[in-house]
Amino acid sequence: MELAFQSPGYSILFSGKSMKSSKILSFVLAVLFSASAIFSQASGAGPVADGHPAVVIGLNYVDEVSKGRYEAAAEKVKPKHLDAQVKKYARAVRNTPSVDAEDAMLRRLGVKRLREIEAMDGPAFYVAHQRALERERRITPTTRKRIEESFHFKLLGAVEENDDLVHILVRTSHETLNAIISELLIVSIESVAGNWLIAPEHQEMKVRPLITGELPAEMDAAE
Repeated sequence: MELAFQSPGYSILFSGKSMKSSKILSFVLAVLFSASAIFSQASGAGPVADGHPAVVIGLNYVDEVSKGRYEAAAEKVKPKHLDAQVKKYARAVRNTPSVDAEDAMLRRLGVKRLREIEAMDGPAFYVAHQRALERERRITPTTRKRIEESFHFKLLGAVEENDDLVHILVRTSHETLNAIISELLIVSIESVAGNWLIAPEHQEMKVRPLITGELPAEMDAAE
């Protein structure tokens, strides 16, 4: 698992974050869970119940991705996020340094032309991308069966950032043919038009410049 997604199929879930980034995010969320207990005493916000609809959606998503049910999982991801991933991949194809590199990225998703990727809807791209990850990780039918039979998870906590955004912390475990893999996952779930959907973009670093317009001369020179 992205998710970042070192367990099967989590690349989109975690937007390809590095292991270091995942550890930082895990630490930040752990602090948030601790702080929320204090904050909730004053504001009534913070931890949410296990039965909260966002938590249910998040756990179902983790289960579906880990068991290779990508079509069902794709339905739970924000369409806006999936559309952005299609554009991001297409842009990466256009910016490849060679024809061979471009061809490799196209073949990875089972297409021959860039316009075929650009024509994909978000869910179709998601499924194709996850299948590509399985092939690259050489997950055979036998391995997939072992993963599905052994997979289990434990919800460690859920915290509400605001009325429309919930984050959950989940410990997962599954077996391959030669290893037992345990992982700590963070999943963000956002309410969109009344529906709770997986929203990986909330785990990405956001930078908002404090200065608008032209930089001061000394800063511009430093650049």
